[in-house]
Amino acid sequence: MTNRTCCGCAACEAVCHHGAISFTTDELGFSYPMVNEDLCVRCGRCEDVCPFNKASVSCIANRPMAFAAQHQDIQEVIKSRSGAVFAALSDSVLAQGGVIYGAGFDAQFNVVHGRAETSCERDAFRGSKYAQSSTRGIFSKVLADLKLGRKVLFSGTPCQVAALSRIVPKAFRSNLSLVDIVCHGVASPSVWRNWLGYVLRLEQKEIRGVNFRDKNIYGWDGLHRESFTLADGRVRTIPATYYQPFLIRESCSECPFASMKRVSDITLGDFWGHEKAVPDFPRADKGISLVLVNTMVGAELFEACKSSLVWEEVPLSACSQPNLEAPSSEDNRSKSFVHDYSQKGFDYVRKHYWPVSVRDWLKYYIKRAINRQ
Repeated sequence: MTNRTCCGCAACEAVCHHGAISFTTDELGFSYPMVNEDLCVRCGRCEDVCPFNKASVSCIANRPMAFAAQHQDIQEVIKSRSGAVFAALSDSVLAQGGVIYGAGFDAQFNVVHGRAETSCERDAFRGSKYAQSSTRGIFSKVLADLKLGRKVLFSGTPCQVAALSRIVPKAFRSNLSLVDIVCHGVASPSVWRNWLGYVLRLEQKEIRGVNFRDKNIYGWDGLHRESFTLADGRVRTIPATYYQPFLIRESCSECPFASMKRVSDITLGDFWGHEKAVPDFPRADKGISLVLVNTMVGAELFEACKSSLVWEEVPLSACSQPNLEAPSSEDNRSKSFVHDYSQKGFDYVRKHYWPVSVRDWLKYYIKRAINRQ
């Protein structure tokens, strides 16, 4: 296995009963498995569950149904990055005594997958997390809940969802709902930690909260910038955002899941291009979710929460996005960034790779939009 064929989902570790798999991290903080040949019995289970094993990749939907949707409660929408459909879906599962799994922050603001049994705990999974989430140890918890007969909603990137789907035995699949996102590639955990340190040096105050896309300040479709809640209560916004396309994991450029053929029951994303698809959608400036219903399980889950939503079915042709057609690409800038970051450190790349003014940031987005046409 090479870096380009490992997404770091940790499914291989979860199914190895002999403790033969451990993980190491590269200079960007991405985790990769290492096999202890003395403990490995060559059973092949790790290869069977690997979502990047091309022979094992199987999508469970070829032609999903597409919807524009938004939570009826405007406060739920404000707290979410798009239309708060994830909140509605997870509330439906919680109401049945179920459990929610999703990506949140730990105490040091590392992005990790966690478990929630209440809406308050679930709220930690709201919003965008622009660094790869660690799922180490989480799949075993999902299996334990399923074996107890509990309903489980697991949300994550397509590769994480595909990995869990391959781990869960068919006998327990009926209680599992899989929700993936329209993924643009996962970003570097190490660079994210460096960025946090940079903000801490700027402010000289403890960071108490992070919002990768604060639409309270810039609106839903405004420029993507992080805001940081500091210990003294101030909210600080950095002129240049941490996340950039050149920070993605190598395997993201080889992703087999970047298509309309999904591996989940439901796919969620921002509904960019909604102006043409649903021109009269109410409160469109507050955020609209794109919902792809991929399976009967997904259809039942979406049906159960429709009463909490404003929704409208749309044709698939109206909701196409670059990462529903092809993986994010790795270019020479990406390779240069990795080289400079590993050789010259974070302070060097911060000064040379990030836009540092609103004007630079606008130029970056205009160029990006032109390149996508």
